Amino acid sequence: MSERRRTAVFNRIIRTCALLLWTAAVAAAQNWNLNIFPLDQIKPGMQGVGKTVFTGEGVEEFGVQVLDIIKNFYPQTDLILVRLTGDRVEQTGVVSGMSGSPVYLDGKLVGAVALRFGEFAKEPIAGVMPIGYMLEVVDAERTRTQAVRSAFTGEYGFMHNVLVGADADFWSTLAQTWSGRTRDGQNRIDSPLVFSGFTEPVLAQAAPWMRALGFQLISGGGATAAGFQADGRLEPGGSVSQVFISGDLSIDVTGTVTAVDRNRILAFGHHIFNLGPTQLPMASSRVLTTLSSLMGSNKMASSQNIIGSMRQDRLAGVYGELGAAPPLVPVVVQTSSAAQGRRAFSLYMADDPALNNLMPLFLRIAVFQCLVVSQLAAAPCSVELEGAADLADGSRITVEDFFSAEQSLGFMAAGSELGDASDLIASLLGALWVNDFATPAVRRITLSANIVEGERYARIRSVTPDRAEVNPGDSVTVAIELAHHDGRITTVRQSLVVPKTTTSASLTVLVGGGRALTQYDVQTNPEKFRPKNFNELIELLKVRRRNDRLYVQWRVPAPGLIVGGEELADLPPSVMGIMNHRRVSEDRPMRDRLLLEKILPQDREIAGFKRVVFRIVPAGGDPSRREAGLETAAEW
Repeated sequence: MSERRRTAVFNRIIRTCALLLWTAAVAAAQNWNLNIFPLDQIKPGMQGVGKTVFTGEGVEEFGVQVLDIIKNFYPQTDLILVRLTGDRVEQTGVVSGMSGSPVYLDGKLVGAVALRFGEFAKEPIAGVMPIGYMLEVVDAERTRTQAVRSAFTGEYGFMHNVLVGADADFWSTLAQTWSGRTRDGQNRIDSPLVFSGFTEPVLAQAAPWMRALGFQLISGGGATAAGFQADGRLEPGGSVSQVFISGDLSIDVTGTVTAVDRNRILAFGHHIFNLGPTQLPMASSRVLTTLSSLMGSNKMASSQNIIGSMRQDRLAGVYGELGAAPPLVPVVVQTSSAAQGRRAFSLYMADDPALNNLMPLFLRIAVFQCLVVSQLAAAPCSVELEGAADLADGSRITVEDFFSAEQSLGFMAAGSELGDASDLIASLLGALWVNDFATPAVRRITLSANIVEGERYARIRSVTPDRAEVNPGDSVTVAIELAHHDGRITTVRQSLVVPKTTTSASLTVLVGGGRALTQYDVQTNPEKFRPKNFNELIELLKVRRRNDRLYVQWRVPAPGLIVGGEELADLPPSVMGIMNHRRVSEDRPMRDRLLLEKILPQDREIAGFKRVVFRIVPAGGDPSRREAGLETAAEW
């Protein structure tokens, strides 16, 4: 076959496929009672109109001029290139929040405004997603599969945070992981992510995370109503929001409705996360104003009542259903402080398995804001925290802790007491939501925070034993010096009687705060902190160490192996040889075993880690072995 004939056959196949797709789109449009303009009949120079909301709730029209058709903009997906006209768009350009604005030619629906091209653009040039592709999203709902959990795992990361606290980069890394779902590199209009009820310092902390997600963070007003309105209404060109947090504070992303048929809507004209099947809250929205900017204008909007659920999140748009109540998790945050007295915040979180890995980030921001409101201005403070998660099986998971920080960290600094408390609650949710176990659904989260004035913080300065060598049966004592934030030095003494039956040559004492000692344990035996089932996860949460405790461990040498997180101590040489021969990468050598761990409650957060080693001399041993040497490990 000649090259010309092969090209002709290929082009005929492409036209046939396009015709079949458009025929399917026409059938879907008839099912939706839509009058659509055929994509293959659109020509450069055609004039039409678009609809959107610039202020309030009233839909306004703007002009549209077709420039051309961009073939195969996405795989097997064409895009209509247009220039927007009219006084409004000449001033604002293509606006964030305009995504989904319907475009009509001769009164027939063409598609939705979905993309803009270039920053500081001198002309309002936009890309329109053809309605035929958007209607394919509806087809996906008809063959809907069960919503799946997030593709981004990270259960160990959340559990690690619960046990030792989140490091400064954790949430940034999580947001960066999700950026691939929100950014497609094709000039998709950034949807404004509206934060209502948040203060500027909190927004400043959250802004880098939201930019990494591909959103433009906007400060709004009038948090989303907590209740569900079953008889809500939307119209083409009207404003609509997908809600993540609602109640006394709200976080939602704003777009525009493209088409409505009975209780069904199409919106945005592009994906939000491209998750496929979802069950996220959908709310009506009011545009407070449209902010003009050369870099990129955006709508300042305020979501109102939750009126349905977003059921599909696909490349060509979002599909939602009015009157479909979305699953929500109530969150109650109660705070008390001398400055603000008692306050209570009622929040509701979207409960969608596809967003399980991301929702803890939104919860972290919301909880942080609740705590900041009760803070004593910019003065140093400490937080007494109690949190609980009620599960569908009737069980309750609780965490309690105390948080303070050195003043050098500064107000709002990463690792501050308020941030640490927020990290704990958000990570607890993450540990319960993001795992491979048959975990009961989270029904409610409650949090009580007592915020007290001033720092209550001490660091382990030194650990000094009363002698270098001991005999079996002796009582040994260590003096633990604590350096307080105000310069005071206090001493805590702890004793232990060495077992008479011990045959060990040494006795090691580990002294640490809750985080530092757990971090040591995690590094020594990481598999122990990776739960293999839901019961193990619960047990890890139950034995979680607190910050306002001083932990003293007494350990003796015990050669062995750590296999699958289980410590096998004092193995006979023959067994050790066999185990070493078959050892896999997860197995680790074991050097000592825990003799005793004592917990000494304190009235402040304890930081740091020290280690000392006693030499054990058997009764009647050689006195020449009695040396004054001690091993002291550097502080963590």
